[in-house]
Amino acid sequence: MRSSLWTAKMDGRKKDLRVKWNSRLTAVALAGLIILASAYIASVEFTVARSNAKISPGWVGILSDARITDSSIGKVTLSLSNGGRNLTITNSTTVNLNTFFGVNLMVTPHVNSSQFQFFDIWMKSNSTAIAGTISIQLDSGPSLTIIQKTYNTNEWHQEIVLLEPFRILPQDVIVNLMLGFKKLNIPSPSETPAVEFSQPSFGYSEITPQGF
Repeated sequence: MRSSLWTAKMDGRKKDLRVKWNSRLTAVALAGLIILASAYIASVEFTVARSNAKISPGWVGILSDARITDSSIGKVTLSLSNGGRNLTITNSTTVNLNTFFGVNLMVTPHVNSSQFQFFDIWMKSNSTAIAGTISIQLDSGPSLTIIQKTYNTNEWHQEIVLLEPFRILPQDVIVNLMLGFKKLNIPSPSETPAVEFSQPSFGYSEITPQGF
């Protein structure tokens, strides 16, 4: 009889421990989801530099055609080079870590990802303290970060992104393209972090940037 009682008590304690442990796992999982959600929200924060600039699907990628001019908005400095084909975004002042800064380009006419399945662009950066970041904004409201990369060499890299995995609904269209950077670390005093973009297009282009 004592053995049966002892076994029953031990089984009860094990059950209590399993319940407590499962509760802790649930709490940890929920906390992790909250952190991930917060990180995702932070990744799409954006400071609009030029809201009147426009691009068109299938264009040749000359950024001066998007009517971007050399300018500074306090947080970042924008400059054009190589006949207006290349846009450089420089961190001109202190900016917060993990915040997205850059330029907002209006896409006209709007792009449907079922018609243009690829986004093609050339990128380079001079510091691993910042990540070259590209987001697209849908007419339904949300923004999706489709590229976020660091490079340890100041050389051009062609990035071709398949849009299908982002599960953009057929009725949603891309209305804005956001080019910029996300500050990951505090750069050294001798660094002026910058990221450069060239030849953005929806579809696929074999054109290489000037100065390549």
